[in-house]
Amino acid sequence: MTLYTSESENIKDIRTALIYLIISMFLAAAGAVYEHFSFGVYSYYMIYAFAVPLVGGTLPFMLRYMRGVKQSGYHCEKHISTAKQYLSAELYHAAIVSLTVGSIIQGILAICGRPNSLTLGYLIAAAVLLAASAALKIISRAEISKHPAAPERS
Repeated sequence: MTLYTSESENIKDIRTALIYLIISMFLAAAGAVYEHFSFGVYSYYMIYAFAVPLVGGTLPFMLRYMRGVKQSGYHCEKHISTAKQYLSAELYHAAIVSLTVGSIIQGILAICGRPNSLTLGYLIAAAVLLAASAALKIISRAEISKHPAAPERS
């Protein structure tokens, strides 16, 4: 089996890690500013919302970049495997967004003094998105391994 990888995929990992890092820094700065001007009323959900994109986004993509692991796929005629891998990555990003927004909303509601069980929906949505992402990743890898080797390109 021949796996096609490119340098642009390696650059995509570092770019994704940097985007998540910028988002984390923005959320950390917003949390620090809020805590400073909050008159002692704050929520840990709001202050530590930066940790979700940092741990769930920056760390995995930075480690993947440093280890040199590249997104690989068997490029068949219809690019089914590649499309599934792309969808898997997008579902993973959506799960990180869901957890981050859920943390911020939970923090806002805690500060207002109105806890709401509906914020559990963000956690459930993130779990479903992560499960779907993992399932697509497993399915696409199974498809890659059962296809015969692709012809060598010259």
